[in-house]
Formats: sequence, structure tokens, C-alpha cells
Amino acid sequence: MANDKADRPDTPSEADILNAVRKSGYVLDQEAATVLENLGYHVQTSWPFQDPDLGESRELDVFAHREVPTTGQIRVFMELLCECKSGEDRPFVFLSRRRSVTDTAIAPEQFVFPCRRYGRQLENGMTEVSGFEYLELAKYHYWFAREIKAVQLAKIVRNRDRWEAQHDGIYNALLLPLAKALTHRIEENRKFTSMINLCFPVVVLKSPIYEIDTSIAPLVAKPVPHVSFHRRLDSKTVKGSFIFDFATLDGLADLVVNTITPFVEKVVALAQESPARLLPRSLQAKP
Repeated sequence: MANDKADRPDTPSEADILNAVRKSGYVLDQEAATVLENLGYHVQTSWPFQDPDLGESRELDVFAHREVPTTGQIRVFMELLCECKSGEDRPFVFLSRRRSVTDTAIAPEQFVFPCRRYGRQLENGMTEVSGFEYLELAKYHYWFAREIKAVQLAKIVRNRDRWEAQHDGIYNALLLPLAKALTHRIEENRKFTSMINLCFPVVVLKSPIYEIDTSIAPLVAKPVPHVSFHRRLDSKTVKGSFIFDFATLDGLADLVVNTITPFVEKVVALAQESPARLLPRSLQAKP
């Protein structure tokens, strides 16, 4: 019987190297970075941040940012925080259902305004709300605009001779690390009192994405280039509501240009209409 070890070459071939790198996901990171660079973003791969739980340095696959041209006192930045996952044979499937009235009360944590809270007049007094609520941005954000919402995420994997839908570990493996990077960025952005920082956490996939609207019979698995997913997290250091975007590599540019950017442009327009109402009193122009 031949010795298996002796049959294996001592060094990998060029094909072995390329195959190993492609499977690792490193190439996908660079491909996503190139897409965003071509859209005019400043891009950094392997972006470091401090894990709020462990206090150790971690890395985000791709961090992209750019300043949106504005006039007036307030500067606006948009940031894309991307985790890239390869695995072309493992489609991701989102189960969706009709939105409910309570969804309108969601205020995503990832949008940072010059003030952490703003006063809003009610019939029986004043209350404090986030900048997202203060500007009533749910009217313009793409997640709120859809009639359906993704509520469950599963990955299709092969188990011997059949395909199975599995969700074990997906949230901790995909969303929690991304939320930690986002939380770190939010805290950094809160140091600036004359800026609006709009952060968008994105999972970029090499595999296809399907969405199933469970309110329609018969069920249909519809291929989509991207989908938005709301999740409320409540760990020791990551708390609040977040909207995550999932996109295929081919759908990443469409997500940014035709979905995210129109929302950002609306925020800019609202900020420029009356910048004084968003700034801290100390920075408001004197009459």
C-alpha cells in the first residue's frame, strides 16, 4: 500500500495556493474593497478596532467612508462596515413577513447626530428622542419603506445526501462581531458635535441570497441582490436596535448607490434646511 504522506507533494502548486486563498475569503475582502473604491469611498481592509467585551484588538474585513458634500455648519459622513463571507455553495435564505405597526417605533443606533438626544414637544409635556426620531427618518429609510421585513435568517448546507436550512451560530458568527465594530465606531463618532455620521453595517456574501415571503402561498424562494435585516441585540456591551444589510458581491454597488445613498441624501437635505435645530446650543450661530 502506498504511503499517503509520500504521495503528497512537499510544497503546494500554484493551483493549490489560489484555491486555498479563494476558499479563505481573503480575495472576497479585496473584491468588495475594490467595488467601494470605484464608488468613490476611502477604503481600508483589515480595519482594527477594540473588542468591547475582551478589550483586545479585532479586525473588520472592510471599512469604507466618505464625506458627503454639504453647505452650512454640519458635515455629513457615511461609513460602510463590511464583513465578507465566502462559500459559494451555501446560499443564505431570509424568511419575511408583513410589517407591523410596532416597527415604526424602531430607532436604529447606528446613526449619530451632533446631540445624543433632542427635545420633542408632546401634548402633556416634553420628551427626549434620538436624532433619527427627531428628523422622522423612518419616513425615508429603505427598511421602513418595504411592506415586508426579513425576520429569520438561515444558511443552506449539505448534510450527507440532502440540503438543510441551519441557523445555529449564524447570529453570533456574523452579526455580533459586526455589531461590536459598529458599537466601537458609534462611540468614536459621538466625540464630534458638528457632524452627522451615518453607519451602515453590511455582510458581503459570495453565495447567492434568497428571500421567502411567508405571507404568500405557495412559498417561493426569490433570488435577490441584497436584503435588509433588523435585529435587536442585548449583550453585555452591545445593546439596541440595528439594521444590517446583506448583499452579494454583485449586488453591493446597487445596495450602496440605489438604496443607501438616496437615504443619505435625504438626511443631508433635512440637515441643511435647518442646521441650528440639530447643533448643540454652544455651536449655534448667534443672531
